[in-house]
Amino acid sequence: MDITEIKLKRAGLVQEMRALTDKATAEKRDLTADEQTKYNALDADYDKFTKIVNREERLAGIEKSLDSARDTEYRPGIQGGDVPAQRKTATAEYKRAFCDYVLGRGGDYRNALSTGVDADGGILLPEEFDRNIIKLLYELDPMRQLATVKSSTSLVNIPVQYSGASFEVIPEGGTYPRTNPKLGRVVMRAIKMGGFILSSDELDNDSDVASFIAETGSQALANLQSELWMTGDDATEPQGIFNAASAGGISVQGVTGGTSATAAITGDNLIDVQHKLKTVYRNRASWLMHDDMVKLIRKLKDSTNQYIWQPGLSAGAPDRLLGRPIYTSEYAPTPAVSTKSIIFGDLKAYQIRDRIGTEIKRYNELFAESGQVGWRFTYRGDGRLTDANAIVTFTHGAAS
Repeated sequence: MDITEIKLKRAGLVQEMRALTDKATAEKRDLTADEQTKYNALDADYDKFTKIVNREERLAGIEKSLDSARDTEYRPGIQGGDVPAQRKTATAEYKRAFCDYVLGRGGDYRNALSTGVDADGGILLPEEFDRNIIKLLYELDPMRQLATVKSSTSLVNIPVQYSGASFEVIPEGGTYPRTNPKLGRVVMRAIKMGGFILSSDELDNDSDVASFIAETGSQALANLQSELWMTGDDATEPQGIFNAASAGGISVQGVTGGTSATAAITGDNLIDVQHKLKTVYRNRASWLMHDDMVKLIRKLKDSTNQYIWQPGLSAGAPDRLLGRPIYTSEYAPTPAVSTKSIIFGDLKAYQIRDRIGTEIKRYNELFAESGQVGWRFTYRGDGRLTDANAIVTFTHGAAS
């Protein structure tokens, strides 16, 4: 029973309670013993349903506030490097100079932009525009909503403990056991992504190019990154979470469905996946899958013939499966035999590292023959799983 059905039942209880009291009032008497017993039972059921509604609505409100907090803090703090110089890209002077640069206007803008010059000669976007791009990335990309996202100015080595200490009971006069915890590391690289955005000379002269490039560039980067965070090959690309087999020497655990001629999945499979995940991660876990996988799961029913799917409680809230929120991505693998199609876990264990910001460089002459101006976008960053215990996968069984 979902929250809407519970609210409807609660409203029905109120109507029954009102009918009892209205009848007694019309007859100018108090409730009879039987009526009072019935009223008390209805009142108890109302309190029970109200507790469920309040609990679920409060939980939904907390989840929504956490999402809002993440949205307002989407621009992570810089780790390492010259932070004060980076913040100069937030000044009004830098923004004016940047717009002059993008529009190809004359004027002495080079000194103001010098704090944002990258090694390749491009110019970092003003913080206002870059913040808009990153916010759009958060809104479009479920991994940026769920993962740990940080910025840095250099390569990052993340220590990972994959073997802990083991102590024992020591008898009198006994020897203390010796243990040697082992540490591994996860290296976050600076993989380059980007492309050109072209516009006509007329658009360059007549339109708000700054907004144009921010919106167009953010959409292109969001599409690319959303795909890479899901299925990147971990060689020349970031490590997609569906391709993460281990982290720090620990293998990712998974559940495999039974053999089938189709990409079958059962409610028992989902319960097995949920309980395969260690309890320390389970209360923070989310489901991640393609919308085609969602369509299959929405048709599953429990032993009482009720759908196990739970719709979101409020606008913008995620739907829920076995009590945990569900997120979808068009870049997640579609269901097919012998295919890994579901991730369940605490996705904060997946880390995304942005290298400072998005860089842009204007090209006047390269596309002059076709009457166009080009802007080259460059983003550097990486993504990978840092804790293999934090997620569990589901793989469809082989074809029967």
